[in-house]
Amino acid sequence: MKKHLFLRLCLILAVGVSAFSCRTEDFYNEEEAHGNTGLRLTSQRISLNESKHKTKLLPDLEKQKQQ
Repeated sequence: MKKHLFLRLCLILAVGVSAFSCRTEDFYNEEEAHGNTGLRLTSQRISLNESKHKTKLLPDLEKQKQQ
């Protein structure tokens, strides 16, 4: 009896994990289709002149040039 219970629990766990992974993939595909880019992180190189923190960065750059 315990063996059957263990097998049932394993089957329920496998079905649950499978359902969760499918739901997550569908959710991701839906976000991509609707173009929800508000929360997406991006990386871009900008020049020092375009930087908002230019005044904070210049002293550090000068120190590195001297070393």
